[in-house]
Formats: sequence, structure tokens, C-alpha cells
Amino acid sequence: MQPFVPLFRNPHLATIAGNFWPRHLDVQRFQVTARYFETEPGVQVLVHSQRPAGKPKAELVLVHGLEGSSEAGYARSLAQAALCGGYAVHRFNMRSCGGTESVCGKTLYHSGQTGDVLTVAGQLVGEGAEPVVLIGFSLGGNVVLKGAGELGDRAHGLIAGICAVSTPIDLAACVKTLKKPENRIYSERF
Repeated sequence: MQPFVPLFRNPHLATIAGNFWPRHLDVQRFQVTARYFETEPGVQVLVHSQRPAGKPKAELVLVHGLEGSSEAGYARSLAQAALCGGYAVHRFNMRSCGGTESVCGKTLYHSGQTGDVLTVAGQLVGEGAEPVVLIGFSLGGNVVLKGAGELGDRAHGLIAGICAVSTPIDLAACVKTLKKPENRIYSERF
């Protein structure tokens, strides 16, 4: 196996370039259905669902990162690639994200808020959508990992897999790192 060689050696450039890299999305190819799921009394979350042609290989629930939404470029890019590969995609918005402030009750999302995504996964399974795989980016990765850990053995039959991308496992260490002067560009954003 060839060793990984990053396109950019500077980690800041590598981090920022991905945000501005052109994305070639065919927004007309797969119809988007906006669905609201009630996760607890008075609380709804918005999920943008898309289906491939034919029976999907699996149902992917994509969970965005801090200050993101289901419309984040990385979520839409992965969704298109997955749909082209035959997977159904459900781009999940955490509470108060993606313009959902009016339907999420008086609560906001946080890294420990696992109930919403697990409820959505359960409702998808209840509709016959199986297998369900949770994919989280950054803080969303923290949420899906924590949710799987909370479920333990009860995850069988509900979640077929978990994938966490660029996840801050140690939130305190991440905050400490963001406070360093060389990372000011990120701390000002978040």
C-alpha cells in the first residue's frame, strides 16, 4: 500500500481549501424530500431524504458538524456520491440548524444530544428502511459515536454501522487547541 501523501502539506491550507474546493453537484438528479420527525413532545428535526433508482443497498443518515446543516457542501457531496452508488441518504439537521429554530422547542443541539438521531434511525427502521448506517462529521461524529455507545448491544437491529469523520473525541483538548494564537481563524468562526 502506498503511504498517504496529502495534497497540501500545510494543515491550515488543507483544512480551509476543502471548504472552497469546487463541488460538481447534480442537484436535479435525485429528488429531495423534506421530512420532519418528532423526536420528543414539541420537538421536531428536519431531514432531507433522497433515494436512488431501485432498491437501496442501505440507508445512510448523515449528521453535520458544528454550525452546519443538511445543506453543508460536504454533506451534499457525500450524499451525491452515495446516491450514485445505490444508497439512500437522509441528511439530518440537528436541533435549531437548517432553519428549524421554530420547530425544535426551546432547546439547542449539543454534542451529547443523541436522542434525536437515534429516534430518526428508529423511525426509519420502523418504515422498513434497513440497514441504517449513521455517518457523522466533526461534532456530528461525536454524536453518532456517543449514541452507539449508549445503545451498546441494543444497537443490533437498529444501526448496521457507524462512521465518524474528523471527530473531536476529546472536546476539552479540542477547545484548548482552538484557543492557541495560530488557530485564531477557527476560533473566530466557531
